[in-house]
Amino acid sequence: MLKFFLRIGENGAVSPFYRTIAYFQQQIGIVEIIDHNQVIHKIYFKKPFCSRFLTPQIQNHLINLPDRSSQVDLLQYLVDNVSFYQK
Repeated sequence: MLKFFLRIGENGAVSPFYRTIAYFQQQIGIVEIIDHNQVIHKIYFKKPFCSRFLTPQIQNHLINLPDRSSQVDLLQYLVDNVSFYQK
């Protein structure tokens, strides 16, 4: 989902500037974290190329179902469900 709406000119064309902004919004993820002083920081990161090919079902499965109480539990969940992700 694009947060930045493309502006279409009078001739029906999208300007190169807005096309560039839209491209980078698709490529970059943003996470907000709170540090120990209760200050919010935005962290920008490049989305992995392979994430473009994840179906909504797999995205939901990866985000909502695993136990995230520890990294060991999360990794164990991924190992146990590897056949689901390879389909």
